Amino acid sequence: MTHQRPYRLAVPLFVALLVADFVTKQLMLGWLQNAPIPVLDGLLEWRLAFNRGVSFSMFAGTDGMTQQYILAGLAALVAAILLVVVRKSHHVCYTTGLAFIAAGALGNAHDRLVYGAVIDFIHVYYDKWSFPIFNVADSAITIGVGFVLLDMLLGNEGKKKEKHVS
Repeated sequence: MTHQRPYRLAVPLFVALLVADFVTKQLMLGWLQNAPIPVLDGLLEWRLAFNRGVSFSMFAGTDGMTQQYILAGLAALVAAILLVVVRKSHHVCYTTGLAFIAAGALGNAHDRLVYGAVIDFIHVYYDKWSFPIFNVADSAITIGVGFVLLDMLLGNEGKKKEKHVS
């Protein structure tokens, strides 16, 4: 699927995702100081966690201060590059995916710089099984990768842009 200027959709989407990530994290910082809040008993709860690692707490045991600035800088650089690519893309699915990934990367980079860790709060579990705690930014990155992969499966990635007369 092509569109004349899909970045016009991507930019407001990018901003909305950043705002949603920031607002939910601020709310959870206030609500979850004392104890988790059950949402769907036995399946989903809001549980505050500070992730000093990378995605899903990977590398959480490494030097905190150095890791914090390197990861935040890399995330900001990746987000900036993705936003430049978004401007040149002519495929809605691909552009949407990049906007999601960029927003998620910047949302988590903000946390690293301000708090020294990423604020996570969505906990999915069942019985003794537990998925790593995550946040809106992590979800945006995952969904964004899905959009990019879908675009590739549809055969849009790498195609010459189609010219439309408006």
